[in-house]
Formats: sequence, C-alpha cells, structure tokens
Amino acid sequence: MNNVMNAQDINLNAMQRLVASEKFRMCALVLLAFFPFGVVLVKSAASTCLLLGSIMGFLCWLASYPQSSPRLSKQQRWIAFALLAFVSVAILAFILGEPAQQGRRELSRFLRFLAFVPLAILWWQIKPSRAWLWWPIVLAPFVLTEVAIYQVFFKYQQELTTILQTTSYQNYLQFLGQIRAQGATHAILFGDLSLMIGVMALGAWPYFSQYKQHTHRGVRLLRWLPLVSVLMGVSASFLSGSRGAWLAIPVLLGLGIWMSWNWFARWQRNAIIAMLSIGLLLVVTLPSLSVVKRVELAIHEVETYQPGTTATSVGMRIEMWRFAWSLFKESPLHGVGVGVYAERAAVAADQGLINKRIGHFSHPHNEYLFVMASRGLLGLIVLLAVFVVPAFIFWRYRQKSWEHQGVAFAGLVVVLGYMIFGLTEAIFARTIPIGTYTFYLALISYYLSTESDATKV
Repeated sequence: MNNVMNAQDINLNAMQRLVASEKFRMCALVLLAFFPFGVVLVKSAASTCLLLGSIMGFLCWLASYPQSSPRLSKQQRWIAFALLAFVSVAILAFILGEPAQQGRRELSRFLRFLAFVPLAILWWQIKPSRAWLWWPIVLAPFVLTEVAIYQVFFKYQQELTTILQTTSYQNYLQFLGQIRAQGATHAILFGDLSLMIGVMALGAWPYFSQYKQHTHRGVRLLRWLPLVSVLMGVSASFLSGSRGAWLAIPVLLGLGIWMSWNWFARWQRNAIIAMLSIGLLLVVTLPSLSVVKRVELAIHEVETYQPGTTATSVGMRIEMWRFAWSLFKESPLHGVGVGVYAERAAVAADQGLINKRIGHFSHPHNEYLFVMASRGLLGLIVLLAVFVVPAFIFWRYRQKSWEHQGVAFAGLVVVLGYMIFGLTEAIFARTIPIGTYTFYLALISYYLSTESDATKV
C-alpha cells in the first residue's frame, strides 16, 4: 500500500514539475501565438491547437488536484455552463430524433466546445501577458492578406496571362472575379475569420499606445499597427469574395468606433475615419477585386428570386432555408435530430420535392435555421445562450480601464461576428469555427477575469 502511494506521489511531483517548467509554459505560449495565423492557413490547425491545449490544461488540473483545485472566474463558469447546455441539447436531440449516420460525426464536432474548461485552466496556470494576446492578433491579418493577394493575383498568373493575351480585358476581369482567397480552408471561412481577427486588432490600441512615449521614432509608429491591421483584415475578407462576411463589416466597425471613441484625440479620430474611408473605398472600387459586382449580383439575385429557383447562390440559400423551416415544423421542440438534415435533404432531392443541387448540402447555410431543424426550440435557446452569455459578460467591461475595454471589445467582435456570420452560414457545422470560438472565449475571458475574484471549480 505504501509503495503504491509513494509511486502516486512520485508521479504527481513529476507532473507538478512539468507543469511548472519553463518549457511547458513556452509550449503553451507558442500555441497561443500560432493560433490566429494557423487557424485558416494550416489544415487541422484549429483542432490540433484545441487538442494540445486541452491536454495541457488537463495536466495542469491533475498537477494541482486535490491540494488546490484549478481556478475559473465566475464569468468563465457561466460561459462553460452555456457551452455545456449547447452540447447537452445536441446529445438529447440525437437520442430523441431520427437515427442518422452523420449524427455521431456532428456530435464529435460539438464536443470541442467542452475544451473551454481545460483551455481556461491552462491560461490561469501559465498567466500569459497581454503581449501574447495582442501581437499575434495584430500581425496575423498582414500574413492573411499576403496569402490572399497571392491566391487571387499570382497563383493563377499563367491562366490570367493567357486569357489577357487571347481574349479581352473584360474576360480577364471576369475570370479574376471568380478567384477567391481561401487559405487552407473554404473561402467563406477565410473571409469570416480574416475579418473577425482584423477587427479584433482594434482592441489592441490601448496596449500599443505605450509605444508613443518611446524615444525612437520608428518604435513610436508601432502604435498605429492595430489600425493598419484592421484594414488588412477587411482587405483579406474582400479578397475571399465572401459576401456573408461583408454584412458584419458595418456592425463590427461601428462597434469599434463607438467603444474606442475615448481612446483617441480629435485629430486621431479624424485621421482614423479618413484612413478607414479611403481604405474601404479603394478596396471596394478596384475593378480587379469585383466587390461591387458581387454586391450588385447579390442584390439582383434577391430581386429576381422566384420560389424554386436554385440557379443562383441567393436562390439556393433561400430554398435551403425553406426546407430547413419545413423540418422544424415537423418537430418544433427538439428537432428532427442531429445529422438528419443532410439525409432528409438527399431523400427529398431524389423524390423531386426539392432541387437536386440542394440535396448535396449537409446544412442550409444558416446556423439558426439549421439548429431549429435539427434541435428545435431547445437548440435555438441554447445557441442564443452561447452568444448572449459571453456577450453580456464582455459588455460589462466597457466601463473598466482602457486595457480591459480593448479586451472586451475583442470578445464582442468574436461573438457579434459569429452571430452575423451565422445568418448566411451554418457556422458551427465546421470544426474550424468551433475551435476558434472556443479558443478565444477561453482566452479573452481569462484576461478579463484577472481583475475579478476567481472561484474554484
């Protein structure tokens, strides 16, 4: 018996030394710094970071238990409860709904939300400074924009040159307008997350303001990096051609201007508004980016939509939304079941009830209708909780110090961005958005909680 206890003590001491080591801390910080770059530029980066972070957080919990339980703030516990409710309702809908082959796969995606707790424990253990939050977020949009420029203007340079030499300039612009930046994922996700990370960078202004007192002029210019980063993120989103992401631009930038108004002197406000206006005008009016054409096309598709039309992107979405609504009406309380939408859409397409093009999609390109169809009103309630609970928590920090206001703004950008992205995309039907949302909720709630009292879990 004593030998067993001694072995357990030895293992515990070894784990405590591991968690307290500088190598362990540096591994966690590298994970933190890599995330905003890799999430859309490296395949499976989001899932890998979530897995590694969860393992490291679990090790932190084991190393401290039972002497001192890991600490989560009260706000973090509320977020954890909301995410747990989301997963629980999905499991309930899977049990009560129709059996579906894709159900288990969808549930496995939702389980990633549970990584919030070990990630939060990890950040409490290593206590990263705000530099590890802001520098990666501010620099990532520059890299994302470079990748977007390469994919749009240089990746297909040979094809573009051939078209320009053999046909007209109009055909050249038409082909160029069909090329969309996508990183290592889908163009929609690239556009959504590039915009989100870019606008989050505005929250770094209070942190970067420290450089204005530096004696070297070049270092003093660093304080403007967050503003340039915003333009980079918006530009990368435009280059993706993801019109759904563009719906969030006025909301997120409007929120940014409102929350950051007191951070700047009057001349700085005027300069920022002028810079953003010129930058957006330049991006929108460049014919090679086809932004205006894609907006005009979307308006035209809405105006000319007829029931049953699937020849356009907007028409297909509306038809998918109608089908999802019909599934919701079949079982409004708990939905038809997780993973059922894809199978029912395929069957309906084979029977001629809906267009065959719609039958190939596993979700209706709308998070709210997708949740209502598969998980009913219960699913919609917990989905709104996943958005509203962290948004309410972050919103309460708008009257705190500038540093906390900046972090809270970044959190609000994440939540509001996802709420808007969900209007035209089933944002939680993919692993990358789930991993990104969970990662930043855990990280941002940690930085905000460092000023609050922490409670034991």
